[in-house]
Amino acid sequence: MTISEHTDLQRHFAMQADLIIADYHLKHGENGVDWAISLLQHWPESVPVILNSANHDEEIRARAIEHGFAFLHKPVKAGALKRLIRRELALES
Repeated sequence: MTISEHTDLQRHFAMQADLIIADYHLKHGENGVDWAISLLQHWPESVPVILNSANHDEEIRARAIEHGFAFLHKPVKAGALKRLIRRELALES
């Protein structure tokens, strides 16, 4: 699904998500940062975003952090993800 297709679909959602977890590399050359930004533009309230990637290019991590997103390198460890989810949801409370 492309960002524009997802944006069209998002307009039909009745409720926004509590948390977004996205991979950096998506289909059709798109990326998780742009995808998350496009979703957040359609929701009235801020939603925490956790971005993950197997690519260890520091620019990817920096771009996520620049937009206020949390970041995890793959392989993602379950414990680290759980802690990050708790932290991100606590920050929104």
